[in-house]
Amino acid sequence: MSKCRRAIGLVILAALILLTSCEIEEAVAIKSDGSGTYVARITIEKQFAAALPELKTKALQQGFRVTEEAGTAEGSVIVLAKDFQDVSQLSDDNDRYSLAKSEGDGFRHAYSLTISCRTNASANGWQKRVMRISMPVKINTASSGSVSGRHVEWDCSSGGTLVVDAAGILFPFGLTPVTGGVLTAVILLMVVMGIRTRRPARYRCTACGVPQAADVAFCTACGARASHERAAPPPRRVWKLVVISAVALGLVFLLIAMNVSLFRRAFSPPASQETTATPPVARASGTAIPTPVGIGAATRPVVSEPGMAAATSDTAAAATDTSSTEASDHHTIMMLHLDEVAGEYLNDSGGRGYDATTTSAVVPGRVGNGRRLSNDVSNVARQFITLGNASAFNPTQALTFDAWIYPTSGPEGLTNGIPIISREDSWMGNIAYILELGTRPCALHLYDGDVSLCADVIVPVNSWSHVAFTLEGHRGTKTARLYLNGVAAGEQTVSGSLKTNALTTYVGRRWGSQGGSQYNRGFDGIIDEIRLADVARSPQEIAAVAAEHPLH
Repeated sequence: MSKCRRAIGLVILAALILLTSCEIEEAVAIKSDGSGTYVARITIEKQFAAALPELKTKALQQGFRVTEEAGTAEGSVIVLAKDFQDVSQLSDDNDRYSLAKSEGDGFRHAYSLTISCRTNASANGWQKRVMRISMPVKINTASSGSVSGRHVEWDCSSGGTLVVDAAGILFPFGLTPVTGGVLTAVILLMVVMGIRTRRPARYRCTACGVPQAADVAFCTACGARASHERAAPPPRRVWKLVVISAVALGLVFLLIAMNVSLFRRAFSPPASQETTATPPVARASGTAIPTPVGIGAATRPVVSEPGMAAATSDTAAAATDTSSTEASDHHTIMMLHLDEVAGEYLNDSGGRGYDATTTSAVVPGRVGNGRRLSNDVSNVARQFITLGNASAFNPTQALTFDAWIYPTSGPEGLTNGIPIISREDSWMGNIAYILELGTRPCALHLYDGDVSLCADVIVPVNSWSHVAFTLEGHRGTKTARLYLNGVAAGEQTVSGSLKTNALTTYVGRRWGSQGGSQYNRGFDGIIDEIRLADVARSPQEIAAVAAEHPLH
């Protein structure tokens, strides 16, 4: 007997022993706040129906509720459901879920959902596995599956990774764009008419025409016995203007809701003003220097990708450098050696367990293996590395990133630069940090909305380079530093603190909830030995890391 073990969200079925063929249909409905409902419909062949009692018992123990149970000619069907506060609660040993949310101006919201399914049908005994995702706003792009409005259907029987980007207007109280606009106009009209009807009644004397109270017996002006007529109401011109204004406001509300281009552009971030960095300044003497740490592993050969620039001389010369003293310390957030021989999961060697996922191919890297990242024909990121949206990747005090890169194309002719690492929604202007390649005098650019640090250096194509940046906040100011091949390349100090958000951190991808290729560009080339730390590494430490595998 084989096992039909689950690969669905939380699961329960991973621990269940069913007896061969079953089909699993999953539905994940995500609400605007990131919470939602997970539903799994499991069809089991008739001869294995005896397994259903155990399935129900374990499902109830793990907080699922049984919403349907039926028998058919082909077998038995059971439907399990469970609510979640965060989609990451659906992650288990087989599947991983992460959701990045971004709120722009007005009512605009953007979401990026990543689902990675490690296992497949042949390994788990099910015949078919289909997942249906419902987002709170319209889906712009999905890396796999069939998209229809806010929904995407994905056949994940063979495993894989699904990345869904969605953006649109969300109104308070769950209102739709149409109902929100209509309700706004109706409420304003009701307020106007309510004010109109609450005006006190007015009367005038028929003898002298002076306004009078309705309950007087004699006119207060001429003394004649009261014989009142209701005074004519005031001109309606003002009220007409108010009514027209209310209707116009409702129409504007609807236009914004319908995502008209004019209003969408009004919500887009202003163009950033790039500034050239001041000359690099060395740290003051006496600064404490932690033990150097790096991003490589010991005794791993340094190689280059076959067929690339005829094995560049710097790479070939370094091929004999197989020793390494690099290791992680308590400041290391993540360390990816990228030495996996296959698959979509990247093991974190930093000690905190922040494993990453990728859609990229395994190729020879700077040290051992690396990953080949690329764009599609429209210059949109197609193969990249997803680190996740953990807050650890977005520290509030200090951050260091370093990696080896081998770009195979340059940024010439592109509107925006080529991303190396980013945590941002470039369309919304919600940026924690982005390191990108550009054209001189800004060949290496670090940007976070306050910092715009450019390095006038040469980052060659079809050759390995070690890149690094540090961000450090202290008493209302923050300092950014750039390094190329272990050498300081620029420094900038500005007012403010380190930027934070709840978005996903990507390597080799710039993410924008909308805006086309310039907001969703990727890195074209190889990347290896990725490391993040929650401390600003010193120039000596950065130099030591780069020197582990020197360029000749």
